[in-house]
Amino acid sequence: EPDHTYELDLFTWIPAGDFSVDIGLYVDPLSITMVTPMVTGVGTLIHLYSVGYMHGDPRFARFFAYLNLFAVSMLLLVLGDNLLLTFLGWEGVGACSYLLIGFWFEKPENGTAAKKAFVTNRVGDTGFLIAMFVTFLTFGSLNYSEVLPMAPGLAEGTAVADFMHPDRVVVGAFRDEDGDAVAALHDGIDGPIVRCDV
Repeated sequence: EPDHTYELDLFTWIPAGDFSVDIGLYVDPLSITMVTPMVTGVGTLIHLYSVGYMHGDPRFARFFAYLNLFAVSMLLLVLGDNLLLTFLGWEGVGACSYLLIGFWFEKPENGTAAKKAFVTNRVGDTGFLIAMFVTFLTFGSLNYSEVLPMAPGLAEGTAVADFMHPDRVVVGAFRDEDGDAVAALHDGIDGPIVRCDV
C-alpha cells in the first residue's frame, strides 16, 4: 500500500463468485484535499447561508434533507474505495442536483432546468459506466488500492491508456469546440442551491 493512504473496509456489499465489491473508505492526500476545504468547508458555509436564506420557506425541512443528502453523496463520491461506490456517490449528487435545482418547481423554468440537469447527468453516467467496464476488463478489479498501482504500467498510446484518460472519458463530453468546459445548466436556474453557491 502506498505511503499516506488509508483504507477501511466496512463490509462486503456485492459478493458474486470471484467478484466482490466492498463498502469502504479510501483516504489519500487527494481525497483529504477535496474533503477538507471543498466538501466540508464549502458545504458548511452553504448550510450556514441557507439557514437565513430559506428562513420562512414552507419546505425548509425538505430543502435541508436534500442539502444534507447532497453533502453525504459528495463525501461518498470522494471517499469511496472503489469505482462502484464512487458511482453511487455520483448518482446521489446527480439526484440531489435535480431535486435542488427544481426545488421551487412552481416556476416552469426551474422544472425545465432540473430536467436538463438530469439529462446532462445521464451523459456523464454513460462515460463513467464505460470507464468502469474498461477498468474492470483491464485490471480485473474496481478497487482503487488494486487498480492505481497497476495503472502506470499501461503503455502510453495504447487504446486502453488513451480511453482511460479522464479528459477523454467524462470531461470530454462537456467541452465545446475551443476545448473549454461547458456547463449547460446556467440558463434559468432559480433554485435555492444555485443562489447559495454563487
